[in-house]
Amino acid sequence: MTTLQIEVEDATPVEAVCDGDNLRVRLNDGRVLQAPLWWYPRLASATPETRAKVELSPMEMHWPEIDEDISVVSILRGRKAPGAAPVGRQEQKEAFAALKGIGWEGELDAMREGRT
Repeated sequence: MTTLQIEVEDATPVEAVCDGDNLRVRLNDGRVLQAPLWWYPRLASATPETRAKVELSPMEMHWPEIDEDISVVSILRGRKAPGAAPVGRQEQKEAFAALKGIGWEGELDAMREGRT
């Protein structure tokens, strides 16, 4: 039987960036890790400005304004924060309804029809 070993000894983050849906972490050895933001509810609910204020240290990232710590190892192992769950269908419907209520009907129709 073969066992996969993940090299973590030199997995120091040199950059951590959150886009709208994902956390991307670039390591000093060139690897890039990505995890969905819903894995980390505090980070997902933070403002983009708060997400941008990250402190990097060997083996982890820390967001001081929301007291969130995420280790490189946890991302490599696929560990989500306790209670983390993807946005459900109902939340998507509510988001679309909210957009429609502020006059984004044309863009919503284009999204539904795959024109965006």
